[in-house]
Amino acid sequence: MTVREDHNDYDAIIIGSGIGALTTASLLSQIKKKKVLILEKHWVIGGQTHVFKRKKYHFDVGVHYIGNMDQRCMPRQIFNFITENKLEWNKMPHVFEKFVYPDFTFGVPAHPDEYREKLIDLFPSEREAIEKYFVDVKTASKWMERNYATSFQVPLLKLLGSLSKSKKGKAMALSTTKEYMDKNFKDPKLKAVLCSQWGDFGLPPSKSAFGMHCLIVTHYFYGGYYPEGGSKNIAMYIQPTIEKSGGRLMVNQDVEEIIIKNDRAVGVKVKEKHGKSFTLKEYYAPVIISSVGFYGTFNHLVKQKVDFLPEFLVMNVNHL
Repeated sequence: MTVREDHNDYDAIIIGSGIGALTTASLLSQIKKKKVLILEKHWVIGGQTHVFKRKKYHFDVGVHYIGNMDQRCMPRQIFNFITENKLEWNKMPHVFEKFVYPDFTFGVPAHPDEYREKLIDLFPSEREAIEKYFVDVKTASKWMERNYATSFQVPLLKLLGSLSKSKKGKAMALSTTKEYMDKNFKDPKLKAVLCSQWGDFGLPPSKSAFGMHCLIVTHYFYGGYYPEGGSKNIAMYIQPTIEKSGGRLMVNQDVEEIIIKNDRAVGVKVKEKHGKSFTLKEYYAPVIISSVGFYGTFNHLVKQKVDFLPEFLVMNVNHL
């Protein structure tokens, strides 16, 4: 049975409830006073920030530790805003991370200067290469940030990115992490220590861009933080902000299709799950936002031919 939902007075509909969706909804609710409807396929809100329980233990799905959460840092200020200063962050111990290998263990201190000197103490013959590495990490990381800024459609960000963009660090950032390590270091243990964080972004050194490696390394230069009460509190503290503006967060809502009329997204078709049964519903709003990624959106939710996508995107969507 298909039911056209009676309550279609939302200003925006967001598909998914991960941190991107929650952030967008909070900003729309607070700044623009918009009524936002979030539709989540799972039975719990939060995406990679949600927590599951086994016996008496709670497990984070995606949040393990976060860097750049000092009060002066932009990520912390953004979290403070979207949670209306409700979420607290606990700083991890000074040695916040340990890399454990069969014959040695290395603890990472929460300061780049200490990290560098500790490496030099352990590998004195590679002092020059280590000092160069810490300079290169910053250079490649800055190039990645500038390059990323130019990809935004927001005019100011694009302009700032273009003005500051240079070729400095480009070749280095786009080489693989393994290529950089093999070119600059000799000791395999030193290479292992420097590459130990690759699990944070999911690609081994032979397949990852050195620039991505650098973004992770600089992200944790000053240690790690963890949300007080667990990552589930991120969604818990954002939800009231959305509801305060008349918004709503709904679980067990399997969005099957984005409704498009005249090359414009106007609504969504949803399978609302009730145990083993379900109801088909349609929701409409002036703005439809998909937070499930470009591939998932255009391969699974847009089911009719559209003319507003550039041809190169249509041709390459399956390769993303």
